[in-house]
Amino acid sequence: MEDTRTPAGEPEPGKEDGDVFQWLSKLWGWFVSFQISPTQPTAKLSPFMATVRLSRIFVFCYMLGHTIPVAEVSECVNGVDQFVNEVEFRRPDQLDPMAVEYGGGSHFTLDRVATLDDAVLYSRALVAALLPAHAYLGERDPEEQHYVLRVHRLVNSLVVRQRRVHSTNCAYESEDAFSGLYPECYESWPEHEEKSENVWGMEWSKTARGYVTHLPLNRTVALSRVNALVRNKVWDRATREMSVGFAFHNAPGHFTGFCQVSFKISPYGKVTHEVDTEFLRLHPYAKEVEAGTSRRRRSSSPS
Repeated sequence: MEDTRTPAGEPEPGKEDGDVFQWLSKLWGWFVSFQISPTQPTAKLSPFMATVRLSRIFVFCYMLGHTIPVAEVSECVNGVDQFVNEVEFRRPDQLDPMAVEYGGGSHFTLDRVATLDDAVLYSRALVAALLPAHAYLGERDPEEQHYVLRVHRLVNSLVVRQRRVHSTNCAYESEDAFSGLYPECYESWPEHEEKSENVWGMEWSKTARGYVTHLPLNRTVALSRVNALVRNKVWDRATREMSVGFAFHNAPGHFTGFCQVSFKISPYGKVTHEVDTEFLRLHPYAKEVEAGTSRRRRSSSPS
């Protein structure tokens, strides 16, 4: 009779393949089955679904990095924020009202804006800084007059906006003393939004939802119009929000940006500011940006 036993220590034919298949089967079962989360016992997770979600995040980040110049946009945002935060305005000395006419007063920046008057003075200084007349030596060259930080080309116009409220009688009607002390109230926006008022030099805009005026990219004309708004005191107790916005184009990055410096004036006395800078690449797959190829990769490729 023939002996079919295998020598000691040698696996039976096909047993090794069967063990591998069994191991892969268990691995697949673990991979697709939902299991209790080690960090949240009430939830169940599947390694397969976790892999799918991570893959989606990776693909999104990969596409984002090849269609939007994240690093360049970050530098632009930081540069514009630093620019608007360092614009100086001169606050009149309350003990000597004539001091400003002779170069007096104190200098402050955006973070020191504490009143409506400060916001108006800063806004006027920002318009002047966006349309500078001088350089580090003499007058600024004509071809550089419309460049913010000498890299962002201003486009269209500067937009000055304010949002106003109508007056109400919020004093105690039964108390004549209070009514005479505080005859008019200007409360919160938008609950008491004003749309029909005739504001000198400004027009109501449904798009901006506020009173707007556009300043041309001409320093003399722009400052003349701002000074006229100041003389006519268009910002007053009814103002609840005011802003200065400007659009610009950056050719090296192939994107257009818009920055708005806004102030909110609370009816309870608090004045806050916000700097909002946004960018848009109109043609992320255009030939000028090599169909979305990353700029870092282009610069490192051999010529």
